Amino acid sequence: MEEKNIFYKRKYEYLKSFINNEKIPNVFLFYGEKNNPSLELIFDFLKTLNCPNEDTFCDKCHQCKMLNQLIHPDVKIVFPEVSTTSKDQNEDNLKSFCKLFLKNKRLNIDDWRKEIKSGNKQLFISKEIINKIIEFMNIPPVVSKYHVTIIWLAEFLNINAANSLLKILEEPKLNSLFFLTTEDLNKILPTIQSRAVKVSVNIEENKILGNEYFDQFMSLMRMSFSLDFEKLIPFIDVFAEMDKENIKVFFEYCTKLFEILLKFIIKIDENIGLDVEKQEQLLKFSKFLDLEKINILLKEFSECNYKISRNANIKLLFLNLAIEINKIIKSN
Repeated sequence: MEEKNIFYKRKYEYLKSFINNEKIPNVFLFYGEKNNPSLELIFDFLKTLNCPNEDTFCDKCHQCKMLNQLIHPDVKIVFPEVSTTSKDQNEDNLKSFCKLFLKNKRLNIDDWRKEIKSGNKQLFISKEIINKIIEFMNIPPVVSKYHVTIIWLAEFLNINAANSLLKILEEPKLNSLFFLTTEDLNKILPTIQSRAVKVSVNIEENKILGNEYFDQFMSLMRMSFSLDFEKLIPFIDVFAEMDKENIKVFFEYCTKLFEILLKFIIKIDENIGLDVEKQEQLLKFSKFLDLEKINILLKEFSECNYKISRNANIKLLFLNLAIEINKIIKSN
């Protein structure tokens, strides 16, 4: 998990919280643009759920190895296919999908079309495939507690398949887990969406790969310092459109930057993981701060994270935060 970025780790911790609280929903719906990490997150979640190791998965036990190789007997993977009644063709497609996933964990529909050489043929998930899911769930789990069904790109469910799936999701079996992914949330039936815990994996929207949140942090600091409401309001509106979990990631990133500012002030010389240009911007900003001000700011940002968990109004939250930042920075 060490090599994962902040966005991925935050999503993983969010999913893991369901395991820690022993309240795992029957249905998850992951949505985001192409090449999102939904499948990667699902399998890391399943490894954490099944691995005997405490806290996180080990990647070494029998459960982890089966999941890593996509050969776990209690996990069924469903994906769009060209219409076929051939059992051999279905099995060949499954082998092809597993091979592709092991090579590229963030595959998209274009990758899949190329792999199976579908050309311009229509791909879809049929009602017959959903019937096979029902058969799968009627057999007791072999080596784990749960039956797991992963429906990759659920927007390809045809109408009959979607309606059949909805009937299953309306009264899911206690030992069944469903993970749906989509690159187009608008194409998923609202009745299916309402029965799922939705997880945004829209990386472009969240601006979290690498140090992309740095600019947002610096903009918030500058606008708060000047209380330039003409610029501040549109800036806040962008956050108001974001998923609340992703706003938490932003605040988490901000706390990391405040920790770096602390190192500047107390002159700790070590690698801080930012390029030279960003370090220079932070160094200039640090001249307006001292240890006490940074500690107060850290507390303010931590409280904002808590308030988001309590369904605070995002616009009011950011507006109040900007006013508090202004007071803290300008205080004597």
